[in-house]
Amino acid sequence: MTELRFAAAVLLFALGAAAIFLAVIGVYKFKFVMNRMHAAALIDAMGVLLVLAGLAVISGSLEYVPQLGLGL
Repeated sequence: MTELRFAAAVLLFALGAAAIFLAVIGVYKFKFVMNRMHAAALIDAMGVLLVLAGLAVISGSLEYVPQLGLGL
């Protein structure tokens, strides 16, 4: 069961890192300022949430999830 939780956490980390990387590419690719802001705001938020979900999965307990979200 621990291996399954670790694999799920790694998958969530990878998806979050890929989303943040795509947001960086979108910021440089788009021509207009509003398109750049949209790429930076939406995808970065999703990437951070995926990374936090990976941290929540790997911690193994739901009591640490609010602390992970607050960065404490």
